[in-house]
Amino acid sequence: MPSKGAELATSLIGELDLGPTTAAKLREYFQFLDALQGFNAKNLRDIQDSAPIKSVYKRRLTAAEGGFDVNPLSSAFEHLQIYIRGRGTAVAQSVAMHLNFNGDSGANYEWQYVAGEQAVASAAYDAAATKIIMGNMVAASAPASEFDNFILHIPFYRSSTRKGALILSQTYRNTNTKQFAQYVVGWWEVADPISRLQFTPSSGNLDIDSQISVIGLR
Repeated sequence: MPSKGAELATSLIGELDLGPTTAAKLREYFQFLDALQGFNAKNLRDIQDSAPIKSVYKRRLTAAEGGFDVNPLSSAFEHLQIYIRGRGTAVAQSVAMHLNFNGDSGANYEWQYVAGEQAVASAAYDAAATKIIMGNMVAASAPASEFDNFILHIPFYRSSTRKGALILSQTYRNTNTKQFAQYVVGWWEVADPISRLQFTPSSGNLDIDSQISVIGLR
């Protein structure tokens, strides 16, 4: 059965005695209107839900808090990409950022980092840790309004095997002259899908205006 748009197009073509080229364009236009009429909010949600990349969690602190707790974490994706902008409240030049999965504080983590402070390199490793140390960020004794950034990738976070979390880049500056860069890899030695992310400073709280954004990738 012809659609309303098709019927209207046929009627107009006959009344206006349109040529074949114009008639074809008019039919295409009414076909588009028919399709648009059937498009609704549910269609839009379906498209959004099936997008290959999507923001799954975003927060900016309006007051100092103990950390970011992403719980529950969406299980609709294959990989996670996480961006954090942080500053600690502890009276120190810098504090470390810790990462735990699923509320697990047992000795089930392993991490390795290499760092550069201006021209000086360093490294550290822990094979039976109770968290992944992601690197340092500025704290209360650092220059005012300074924040530091973490970029974290967690591939195949829903798998039931040992998971690797890779902080591709992390930089911080705890004085006006000292620059730091750190590269960290970490593992969780538990065969459970990751369903919760906890980011906490090694002491004190995260300061106001600290931010997190979690992106899901299919």
